[in-house]
Parts: sequence; C-alpha cells; structure tokens
Amino acid sequence: TRELNVPVSFGHHMDSSELRRVLRDAGLSKYQSQTCTALLRLGTASATELADASGVPAARVSGALRDLDEKGYGDGTTAAGVDA
Repeated sequence: TRELNVPVSFGHHMDSSELRRVLRDAGLSKYQSQTCTALLRLGTASATELADASGVPAARVSGALRDLDEKGYGDGTTAAGVDA
C-alpha cells in the first residue's frame, strides 16, 4: 500500500476538532476536513490507516485526498496511487 507523507508545522497546538472546524470554515467538506486532520496527525499513513483514523469510509478516502490536492492542500502527489 502506498504511504502518504505530509510535512506540517503549526505555530501553536490545535486539537483535532478545532482544526476540523477551521478547515470546514475554509470551505472543505466534512470528509476532506476529517481526512486532512487525520493525515496531519499521523504524518504517514496508508489509505486503510487513514480511513480508520479519520472515520471517513475507505471508499471515500482517495476522493477526499484528490479533492485536497485540487484545492492546494496537498503536494499534487498525495492521492496518486492510493488504494481505498
């Protein structure tokens, strides 16, 4: 399974629910914000691990990652080759 890796640095610590709220306010969908938050928390994860950690159905993880890439929240390769 392909691994996903997103380097991130925050100026202050934010809990997951606060980060999801900020991402939703920025226009992300529920699944996109849950996927992004879980990926930031895990750093590196397979699609299955990401689905388990985010609560997003496994069949929707690849789409959420692709949407995040399209919105500029990924590096353009985040969703490439991910098996849901």
